[in-house]
Amino acid sequence: MFHFISTWRLPAPPERVWREMADVESWPRWWPGCTESTVISAGSPDGLGRHGRLVVRSPLGFALRFEMEIVMARRPHEARVRVGGDLVGSGNWRMRDVDSGALADIGWDVDIAHPGLRLASVPLRRPMIWAHYRVMGAGERGLATRLHVG
Repeated sequence: MFHFISTWRLPAPPERVWREMADVESWPRWWPGCTESTVISAGSPDGLGRHGRLVVRSPLGFALRFEMEIVMARRPHEARVRVGGDLVGSGNWRMRDVDSGALADIGWDVDIAHPGLRLASVPLRRPMIWAHYRVMGAGERGLATRLHVG
């Protein structure tokens, strides 16, 4: 099991950040590493039940294919997702206002279900952790840039 927490500092108020994050199909345009994103079900107006399929390319050379479904949403401050596919587990998003915009804490509790990668996850645990934070950092920078120009 992998437990990750990232904090994104974003130059926009939480409501604007929420709208960008809710537009899952746009992620590949601003999030390096996210190569495909498809909404399977739109869910409610606040996002509850939104279900999407993602492909994320790791800096280690492999791709993870997984689905996320929002199982709890408190717009624009909190959401929880269920994850299935090459990754299984859950994620959460908590956002708060700050003078410069928003701080978003993004947590993941996931295990690797892909058979080959699951076996490799023991000897490659540290590189996989590094790769996760590199992909998340690229997402933070991409979203910050999108919020500045949008």
